[in-house]
Amino acid sequence: MKRILLAIILSVFVSGVFAQADTTKYWTIKGSNSLNFSQVSFRHWSAGGENSVALNLLLDYSANYKKDNYSWDNNLVIGYGLSRQGSEDVKKSDDRIDFSSKMGWQTSKHWYFSALLGFKTQFTKGYKYKEVDGREEREYLSNFMAPAYLIGGIGMDYKPVDYFSVLITPLTLKMTMVYDDDLVSAFGIDEGDNVKGEFGASIKAVFDKEVFTNVNLKSKLELFSNYTENFQNVDVLFDVIVNMKINSFLSTNFIVNMVYDDDVKTVKDDGSIVGPDIQYMQLFGLGLTYNF
Repeated sequence: MKRILLAIILSVFVSGVFAQADTTKYWTIKGSNSLNFSQVSFRHWSAGGENSVALNLLLDYSANYKKDNYSWDNNLVIGYGLSRQGSEDVKKSDDRIDFSSKMGWQTSKHWYFSALLGFKTQFTKGYKYKEVDGREEREYLSNFMAPAYLIGGIGMDYKPVDYFSVLITPLTLKMTMVYDDDLVSAFGIDEGDNVKGEFGASIKAVFDKEVFTNVNLKSKLELFSNYTENFQNVDVLFDVIVNMKINSFLSTNFIVNMVYDDDVKTVKDDGSIVGPDIQYMQLFGLGLTYNF
């Protein structure tokens, strides 16, 4: 809970700083703060049903700098959600910290020599829930900095328009960090270690544009392949965020996250642990939004 409160306070502070920053021709600064809430309640309802409540927070900030041949793009996404169904315990529905920073030097009309730094993790413990002998049990799967991903790369960035870019980095170092000894093997790290380094190549494509009036589409595709181990097995991260603005303070958000990591074991609905597989998360919400 302390991490969540700290993130909210930090995000509010960053939002204020960004909003007051020098927004001359060199900086393009955007921010979106969304708080979505849903609730269903039944009493003497003959058709049946179960009470439920859900709360989701999504913060998405970007600060991009462009002067002469130099560019610097920064993006921070924070998401956290909680839900409760009937008499069950409160469970997470979203949990992520995703920061990226990219510096580039323009070499031609649409190409930049670029360096990328990215970091991903989550705030709180994550569990897989299953029913055993009529009661619900949970299995511990993840935590803050377990895992965390740090990636750095050097390559060429293709930017034909302001809202689309493709970064190709043939020199990429990916660090997987798991600072919980009970979880290291689930993320492909040897027992006794907490960090695994991989050297390979990566591609990152980003699209961020208002595709229709009051409808913004932000999509990100990241691919990584390890030169030294199973080069043909590509790690995939695909994110889509659609923000549909209703008025100055109300909006609808649709979020899809898909992940495939060749080193990460997955848990099926029956609780069995298997090898790598496609991980999928989808979220839809209506709530309060403040954009700048």
